Amino acid sequence: MVTKLLFKRYELPPLPYNMDALEPYISKEIVDVHYNGHHKGYVNGANALLERVEKIIRGELGAGQYDIQGILRGLTFNINGHKLHDLYWRSMAPAGKGGGKPGGLLADLIEKQYGSFDRFKAVFTEAANSLPGTGWTALYYDTETATYRS
Repeated sequence: MVTKLLFKRYELPPLPYNMDALEPYISKEIVDVHYNGHHKGYVNGANALLERVEKIIRGELGAGQYDIQGILRGLTFNINGHKLHDLYWRSMAPAGKGGGKPGGLLADLIEKQYGSFDRFKAVFTEAANSLPGTGWTALYYDTETATYRS
């Protein structure tokens, strides 16, 4: 019997460059661990939990056979890991093909909020360095305050 999927499954997107393209800054081995290990693990973890939710909805798992809060925590963890790694890959480029000072609207907003790109880099670096252990620092636009935050 074929069972209809209730939720779309996550897919591991292809890397936007070859695994060795970020050398010498990030080695091929590190890219491989993050892509085929971490990122793929988040995708597989989210999909396994979505399958479990579908079984609950279809009545294939009874009370006491699942922990819905644990499933929700797991979905949050795995989907966030997937989305952050997708951002991670798309935020980097091979040497000479990206980076540097932004232009256009982003540059204008950074200049307005931070005074200069160098000041922004200092604030962003401080935010990243203040994280305990390993973690992520991302720049995002807060629509409620109309400011960039990290």
